[in-house]
Amino acid sequence: MSDHDKKNASQSALSLKGERNVYWNQDISYGQYLDLEPLLSCQRPRSDVHDEMLFVIIHQVSELWLKQCLHEAHAAANNIMVDELRPALKMLTRVARIQEQMIQAWEVLVTMTPADYISFRDSLGQSSGFQSYQYRELEFLLGNKHPGLVEVHRSHPKNYQHLTNVLNAPSLYDSWPQKLSATPEHFAKVLSHVLPRTQH
Repeated sequence: MSDHDKKNASQSALSLKGERNVYWNQDISYGQYLDLEPLLSCQRPRSDVHDEMLFVIIHQVSELWLKQCLHEAHAAANNIMVDELRPALKMLTRVARIQEQMIQAWEVLVTMTPADYISFRDSLGQSSGFQSYQYRELEFLLGNKHPGLVEVHRSHPKNYQHLTNVLNAPSLYDSWPQKLSATPEHFAKVLSHVLPRTQH
């Protein structure tokens, strides 16, 4: 590298001199806040096939997004029950955006050919995405309830009991008719918190 190139590289390099807000000895770091060590140790492919790591990560990311969907959907249901529709609609909009993100993520998985998948499929044993208890919970919460599907999770008592509780509780789909069947005065009050007020 010539002296000129070295000078240009030096000038373009990131310098933290004078940056008073950069702390290296902080109480909590980025990695600690996100608990990255245990998170990044969860990817344990069961074969030596290169593509299995992608398969594991795609599905783990989906489960993390499902966790956020449940966080939003349960909160939305609680807000609907107390007539707080504006935050509820915001939360449900977020769920819709997350679902779009999840669908787009499969574009990465399509880079794996059927032959690639078959090369490690035996490592999965009898496991299937159909067994995702978070997906089942979201399905029940949104109103798509099929009691027989709980039986898939009977071998995991904690998940089985939780899903049974969600199955038997009112869904988001059930909550809206309750609001629509309210008295006109109550319904008008509810809508006033959602629709923008007309300026006169």
